[in-house]
Amino acid sequence: MVEIVDLSKDIDPFFHHEGARLAEGISFAGNTDILYWIDIYKAQIHRIQNYTQIKDSDSKKQDNYDFVTISEKNYNETLFNVPYPKEHPEFKESIGVIFPNDDPTTKHLIYFGSKFGIGQFNFNTGEWGYIVLYSSSPLLKPYAHRLRSNDGNVTRDGKYIIIGLMEDFGFDAGKSEIGCVLKIDLVKKTIERLINGVKIPNAFHWNKDETKMYVTDSLNWTIWEYSYDSKEDKFIAPETRRGLFNMKKFNSDIESPEPDGSDIDLVNGLLFVSVWSTSQIQVFNLETGELVKRFLLPTTTPRISCCCFAGNDLLVTCGNLYISDEEMKGNEGKDLNGGCIYRIPNATNNVPMTRSSKITLKF
Repeated sequence: MVEIVDLSKDIDPFFHHEGARLAEGISFAGNTDILYWIDIYKAQIHRIQNYTQIKDSDSKKQDNYDFVTISEKNYNETLFNVPYPKEHPEFKESIGVIFPNDDPTTKHLIYFGSKFGIGQFNFNTGEWGYIVLYSSSPLLKPYAHRLRSNDGNVTRDGKYIIIGLMEDFGFDAGKSEIGCVLKIDLVKKTIERLINGVKIPNAFHWNKDETKMYVTDSLNWTIWEYSYDSKEDKFIAPETRRGLFNMKKFNSDIESPEPDGSDIDLVNGLLFVSVWSTSQIQVFNLETGELVKRFLLPTTTPRISCCCFAGNDLLVTCGNLYISDEEMKGNEGKDLNGGCIYRIPNATNNVPMTRSSKITLKF
């Protein structure tokens, strides 16, 4: 029996940045008590500091809230001696994922996957720079300009970034053959392609003993389970991967129920998945592959995009009904909650507040 938690009429946005387009990548850094998220389309990093002190007071949220937009204007190429890539000016910046820094002494530094590579932003100076460009890989160089960062994570030892690339806005990701998953070493500045031909690669997680890695394949509606060697940080016999969850099976009434961002509850052995176009967070048992719970959010925000834990609470992002500039023309102000954040209290139990939803990068 699947448990239904109907919040569709009983939940209001916890936070909403006016003009939000595609809120994603929400992450809680427990040691620094900062909640982060991004707006992919607008290339913005958002944060709320002192998160655990905030209840429902709008004024307190705003007092602790700030955001930054990355662009060529605040780029400093001297940070990592990487000139800003200008070969394809027709493409604008976007941010697909952030890797929060959970170290209180350096919390002003945050790492992210952007349009052309992996970058670092400094909240103290307001400047950023690319550390490594995707075009530096001979395999990717011929078409790197067509790609953009999507979701990612950091291996448990903190050494490597695992990140999915998909075709940029303006291309048909549904027909793409160049989406891929990369393993990146920022110290050695090396790029290894782990998986090729994934249209929209999304959330990456590991099980408790790091023998399994879970990879979301959004446009195949599937979350794959790979055998994993944590000592070498690589797949074992990737051709033997197992389709752990297929969203079509559990959402037969939805044309394209795409699994998007997710968070893993290792305490209870559950995966909480944001399912695009359904207005739902769906919860799956990692051992059995069964759907065990549905959280129903307002139908006015069907584009549920990502989620993360802050203790037992679940924070959820969504996308606007009109994401691109072209879609927004004539529709300004129509989607009042698109791009907002919801907070679901006590969505699970016994998850420590100090846990970060993404591993801290050691760089």
